Amino acid sequence: MYQTIALLTRLQQAQGRGPVLLRRALGKPAPLLLPGAALALQTLLRGQTAMIRHNMAELLPAEGRTAAEQQAYVSTCVSGFYRHAARTLYELLAAETLLPSRRVDIRLEGEHHLAEALKQGKGAILYAPHTGNFFYGYWHLSRTYPSLTVATASDPELAPLYRSFQRLGCPGLDYDKTPPMQLVRKLRHHLEGGGVLLLLGDFYRPGFPRARLLGRATRLPAGAAKLGLELGTPVVPARCVREADHTHRFVMEEPVQLRERFGPGEQADAAAFLNLLLEQQLLKNPEQWFYWFNAHERFAGGSRREGE
Repeated sequence: MYQTIALLTRLQQAQGRGPVLLRRALGKPAPLLLPGAALALQTLLRGQTAMIRHNMAELLPAEGRTAAEQQAYVSTCVSGFYRHAARTLYELLAAETLLPSRRVDIRLEGEHHLAEALKQGKGAILYAPHTGNFFYGYWHLSRTYPSLTVATASDPELAPLYRSFQRLGCPGLDYDKTPPMQLVRKLRHHLEGGGVLLLLGDFYRPGFPRARLLGRATRLPAGAAKLGLELGTPVVPARCVREADHTHRFVMEEPVQLRERFGPGEQADAAAFLNLLLEQQLLKNPEQWFYWFNAHERFAGGSRREGE
């Protein structure tokens, strides 16, 4: 998937007839949202389909379904993954055209939960998985609230997309280029000023604390638990959801006050609790989770970083 994104972004920025045609196509209303878009992407990623299906079969809970029903459910999710991924790739490549044109419908759902959290005067942490078009969700959020997020703009495949959203006015800190202490200070300062911090909690690095997600051991960041306990900042479970072509919801649910549940020395327990909420958000729209193509790596304990 990363290689496909890199190929498309390089092609988009290159010279020649092919790149010119691609840029013209991206200026048209949804050229990749035709019925064949998902099939085209699946053909492009033909070597990864078996692994995506395997990852879903291994990690998606059966929830009372028979073996045959679970197999059919997995097949539906695989198809849904490609439909969503094809549309998201188009939207990301065309972001600087689509978003200013107002041809995209992005709604904040459960905004009263965010307002409730902000009333406490300690900012708010939105804790979400990489589902839906999270780029678009964050762009819309940042139009209304003083927002900040943490990203990995140094990854060569994704860097052009992050630069595009920076040009669109989306503030963010680069996890790899910002010294750790400086990163924490900036996040703390933003929250103390009443800002909204979006943290995508399913980000993986082998050096992160041990955690569990989808019933498997992995490693996930613990920054939301750390800041929530230290500052008393409410954590709002959230997710981005694609409803239809160019139609998205950024869903926010009831805020959680970690200090009411955990003591100062219980950060690991607080992080485990937040990861459970993260999993619940992911499973509400599992076919839209970005990482199905490499989920086996993050649960196998490999040393590969996101974006490599």
